[in-house]
Amino acid sequence: MAAEVSIKGAAIEVVSIRPVGVSVTVNQLAPDRYDVSTDGQHFLVAATVEQKSAAPLTLAQNWTSLLKKK
Repeated sequence: MAAEVSIKGAAIEVVSIRPVGVSVTVNQLAPDRYDVSTDGQHFLVAATVEQKSAAPLTLAQNWTSLLKKK
């Protein structure tokens, strides 16, 4: 949530509150998974990305020796 505030002397008044459009779930075991930029305009959130199975990997070892056989 973001709050617009107004400061008058020693008083702080909340003018409006709105959602920022980012859902951040803080795990109690990892409370440092997000941070706010110094200007307060951006969030950096560590997110888990779903990994899809990769294509099979073919490893060719010592392939340069095949070049020398001709």
